[in-house]
Amino acid sequence: MKIFVDEALIEELDFTSEGYPTEFSMEYSFLNPQILGDHTISIEAWDADLDRGSIDQLSESFTGSFQTIDDDTTAPTIEIEYLEGDGTDGSPGLFTWEIMDADDGVGGDGDLGFSNIEIKVDYVSSDNSEDFTISLPASEVGSWNLPSNLGTYTITVTATDNDDDRTSDSLTTTSLINQVIIDDDVLQPVISDLQIMDDFLNIAISFNAIDDNAGDDQGIREINIFIDNELVVNYAPTPIEISYNFELSNDRIMEIGDHLVRVEVTDADDDRSMDSLMTLIEESFEVTLEETKQYVNWEIDHLNEAIQSSSDDCWRNPASNRKATMSEKLNELKVLITINEFEEAYDKLLHDIKPKLTGLKTDENEEPWGGGIFNNPWVTCPELQEIFKLDCNRILAHLIVLIYGA
Repeated sequence: MKIFVDEALIEELDFTSEGYPTEFSMEYSFLNPQILGDHTISIEAWDADLDRGSIDQLSESFTGSFQTIDDDTTAPTIEIEYLEGDGTDGSPGLFTWEIMDADDGVGGDGDLGFSNIEIKVDYVSSDNSEDFTISLPASEVGSWNLPSNLGTYTITVTATDNDDDRTSDSLTTTSLINQVIIDDDVLQPVISDLQIMDDFLNIAISFNAIDDNAGDDQGIREINIFIDNELVVNYAPTPIEISYNFELSNDRIMEIGDHLVRVEVTDADDDRSMDSLMTLIEESFEVTLEETKQYVNWEIDHLNEAIQSSSDDCWRNPASNRKATMSEKLNELKVLITINEFEEAYDKLLHDIKPKLTGLKTDENEEPWGGGIFNNPWVTCPELQEIFKLDCNRILAHLIVLIYGA
């Protein structure tokens, strides 16, 4: 007896040793061809009539059929979602995924599970960040938080099932989604009504600034004010401030001419590096010769006040007469400045006033003249002489500015 599958001999039975039985039954199993589709099984049997050799034998055959089907015809399913974000750098959100492989229920081993899982994220920048591609750990369920960098993020999940009964038997599914992240605040702060008022002592700078446009980070984070490119104000405002007033000492009073004020207002959008927006506005103010003269005369008044309030014990007698005389000399000095006689004013302070107050014959840099010592100073206390020396030197230096700047 011979057994054929798809016309291929797979078994041959010889009953000679068993005495040629007249009846025979058996159960027979064989390997599935693992080729999907219809197949045939044929059985051929010969009797034992060998009187005239094999040509005397009679035979009978039976042919049946069977079908081979795939026990797993359903590919893995992949669900990807974008959650917990609004597509902006203020709330970039996250990707989640779940990979499943269901049993078809058609028999066989079903081959549930996965032979391979690949998860990757591609990023294409729109904010000059560096593009990247990263591979995430293989997992059937997971999530990945999007950074706040602007651009397009693409997550791609590929899953191959565990159906490996035959070559090319496994099924693969690939799924992807894109998410664009944009800036939630693209409008700069608004500055208005800039005003600069200056006198010989102070500079007043006032303006309005707002940043109330849509976005997660409304408001102003920082205000910087520069005068001639020097930072003079760094201020963090409160959330409710709109109008700003800054009063500064006029440190440019001895620099006759125009001075540039620059106001920079930076918003509070800080979701990522370089995210904040800044608005600047510039305006100038002028230090005039008249303002500088006023300031020097104010310094002289300040010196005179210090003289009049000083202790008589630090003055040669009669102290009150000497104080009164010194006040007259300082008033004469102011008159000279008012009428633009700056060199004469310098000489009077250098040769007449400073020696009497300090006992020194020195200029604003303490360079000596006439021996450097005045033997009969009106002020006798060294501590007070030192104070008056510093005041006189400052006024002398400022008179030099008036002499060469006028």
